[in-house]
Amino acid sequence: MDKATGLAAWRRSHGIEPAAVVAFGDAPADAPKLAWTGRSYSVANAHPIAAEAAAHRCAANTDGGVAEVVETILSDSVTVPVPDAAGGHLDGDP
Repeated sequence: MDKATGLAAWRRSHGIEPAAVVAFGDAPADAPKLAWTGRSYSVANAHPIAAEAAAHRCAANTDGGVAEVVETILSDSVTVPVPDAAGGHLDGDP
């Protein structure tokens, strides 16, 4: 099993759409995974095959490129649930 097949099986088992998957890569073996994910990033020091397969670029892994992207994604998507009067959450989550 390659990385793309394993990641695809995992996302299907969790009901996640391909567009919601974020992947990073630097090697030729990452290219199939990078080609189908919704947001794919190659690091600046990636092999040319991985770089071509990815939709986006980030700083080198030695410069914290993956961490920078993950922090940005999380800060853009984090919401704080608002408790209702009964102590639950208005969005229906426990």
